[in-house]
Amino acid sequence: MLSSTITEFREYCLNNDEWQECLKDETQTEYMRATKNNSVVSLKVISNDFKTFEPKEVYESICDPEFHKEWDPYLISWTVIDTKNEQTNVIRMLFKVPVITNREFVFDCETCCNEKDGCEEYFIRFESTDSDKYLVSEGYVRGSIGLSGYLIRKENNQTVLYCIGNSDIGGVVPKWIVNSMAKSTVPTMLKGLREKLAKYREWKNKQNEKK
Repeated sequence: MLSSTITEFREYCLNNDEWQECLKDETQTEYMRATKNNSVVSLKVISNDFKTFEPKEVYESICDPEFHKEWDPYLISWTVIDTKNEQTNVIRMLFKVPVITNREFVFDCETCCNEKDGCEEYFIRFESTDSDKYLVSEGYVRGSIGLSGYLIRKENNQTVLYCIGNSDIGGVVPKWIVNSMAKSTVPTMLKGLREKLAKYREWKNKQNEKK
């Protein structure tokens, strides 16, 4: 049975009501949506660029913190700093931001697999947690993450990836700059993931040999 938070995230991914389509090409469709009480927008990307991979393989590559550095050009580090339950860890992510001070995010990372109508669905949900419990890393500015993450599932026998991005990098950066950065950051990350994914198993085997 899905948790209430994963159920909410699933609906956020699959329901396009209140989302405005802003870009579409042969591999992906991008949508934007205003967030409650916040001038930062949510960005949703629905990509069929992963259609030749199995959903589980895409899911495992995203969940692997060391491989994450291989495809995300903005990631400095990804560390589990607490555990809430079997499905949810608290993550501290250090993040490169061009020109301005690098950012830190502390958030829940909830993962699970669900079978719906004979189709496996893999979820990775992010959302900021109580940041007062965790000190800000020296030299970083603390940002926040709204409902975000990934849903990977089969549709018409092809893997489809849904990615939601909703983050505020904090500080005094104008929100229009934050929104502009989001429009380029999410597609860039997905492109990097797609390019590296084919060699994930080879990369993983080499890492295991070093241990």
